[in-house]
Amino acid sequence: MVLHRIAVVSAFAVSATAVLAQTASPQQGREIPAYTLPVPEDISPQMRALVAAPPAPWDIHPKSIAEWKELVAKVAAPAKTLLPAMREKLGVKLEQATIGGVNVFVLTPQTIAPENQNRVFIHFHGGAYVINPGEPGTREGTLMAGFGHAKVISVDYRTSSDAPYPAALDDCVAVYANSSKRCRRRGSRWLEPRPAAHSRWRWCCAPDRKGCRCRRQVRQARAGRT
Repeated sequence: MVLHRIAVVSAFAVSATAVLAQTASPQQGREIPAYTLPVPEDISPQMRALVAAPPAPWDIHPKSIAEWKELVAKVAAPAKTLLPAMREKLGVKLEQATIGGVNVFVLTPQTIAPENQNRVFIHFHGGAYVINPGEPGTREGTLMAGFGHAKVISVDYRTSSDAPYPAALDDCVAVYANSSKRCRRRGSRWLEPRPAAHSRWRWCCAPDRKGCRCRRQVRQARAGRT
């Protein structure tokens, strides 16, 4: 008897669903009412202000290279003002260099942690291969160097407004390959000689946001899969 009732209820539910599906318009979507996301209470007042702030405009579609460059310059302007103060506060020194024909920024903290004495981090900045060329792309690399107490090489790869794909990937591969070779030699241009106990430098890629995709592509390219 119980099984019979379950079967009847199930049949009714299936029939009702079929009727609703037939009467609903194909273009009709499911409305989800808007609501306010609360700001977490377990973060600092400074972070709460950032979380509560309205999001920056993101749905922007420049129509030409000139408009893209204008957008890039607009995004870069605040960074050029803030980064020197950030480096001073964190005790990080910025040096410009060239690795494999690619411009890079070497970020060195005042104090390198003992576990990082023979390590170097390669940083691929975010920006969807368009935003943050030059010094503005070193923001996360500066934080890595300052808080991680490690030497960081931030790759200033060419961006698509000046050099279309795969220019950015080619630059990252070049730095990746040349850094791996130089890290095997003590006393390169930006790596001080280590004691005999440190026969080899260790290095790793430390990307952020869009840089994660770049790191994956670099590893695939070096493996011969792209």
